[in-house]
Amino acid sequence: MSSPGPSLSSPRPVVFACTDRLGNQLFQYATAYALSRRLGLPLRADYRAMGKRWAGSASIREIVPGLLPASGAEVGAIIPRWHGPRGQRLWAWLGYLLPAGRLLVLVERFPNYDARIRRVRGPVYLRGWWQSERYFAGFAKDLRDTLDLRPPTPRAAEIGARLDERPVVAVHVRRGDYLAPQPTRRKLLPCSADYYARAFAEMARRVPEARYAIFSDDPAWAAENIRPPGPVVLPPGDPPRSDREDFHLLTRCRHFIIANSTFSWWGAWLGRGVDGTVIAPREWFRGARIRLEDRLPADWLAL
Repeated sequence: MSSPGPSLSSPRPVVFACTDRLGNQLFQYATAYALSRRLGLPLRADYRAMGKRWAGSASIREIVPGLLPASGAEVGAIIPRWHGPRGQRLWAWLGYLLPAGRLLVLVERFPNYDARIRRVRGPVYLRGWWQSERYFAGFAKDLRDTLDLRPPTPRAAEIGARLDERPVVAVHVRRGDYLAPQPTRRKLLPCSADYYARAFAEMARRVPEARYAIFSDDPAWAAENIRPPGPVVLPPGDPPRSDREDFHLLTRCRHFIIANSTFSWWGAWLGRGVDGTVIAPREWFRGARIRLEDRLPADWLAL
């Protein structure tokens, strides 16, 4: 028997627009989760903006069991006259331009930390990417407890057990959609072979006994250009794996060389051990002035 939906007499929730792929969705969820906890309000996800482009990719629905979608009544109670795309655009612009608290919509001022979120005092609709640990500082343990990081398949469990045996460095190489037609290509550049070479030199100095697991959406390029300084225990794309399997395996590693990708950012944030090293690129977006203290945790190394 299905449970009844939330009544309008219930406390109005914090609702977040769930968009794009798993890494972005996790930032959106974590930010909304922390805000809902701080305000003592229910949490809901608006999945309508996910679209069909990423069908088949890993989704937050697989990682956060029980995260309820927002009902039309709940969204309407927060955002009056939410009528189609034009209404969405109007509220988005108003939520971007006005201070938090003036409207029940907060559209992030990307790409750096948007301090207006600290002024939210009640039910709100969050729209943005929220790509900073600062939005959910103090809720790390609680967030990890809400995520289902169990192996999604028997094969992932078997490979993960091998990654647990000795220190393994996860290396993420993302190229596919970064080389695709506009508009993504205008914003994102894949990390160069030189970045990985410098990261390998630093990792070899810090973890000389490490083995390496290579994760990539372009296995052929990674096999030709990525030269780890130690044994490779998981070659790129061998065996072929789903996004969900790769994400689980990332979290089983202890050290990380990540790409300018929220997918590997979260793999490192969730998987890094107490003594783990994370190396990340300084440049994330073409031409964007990003404060690294917003983008990366303080103890990660930027190259």
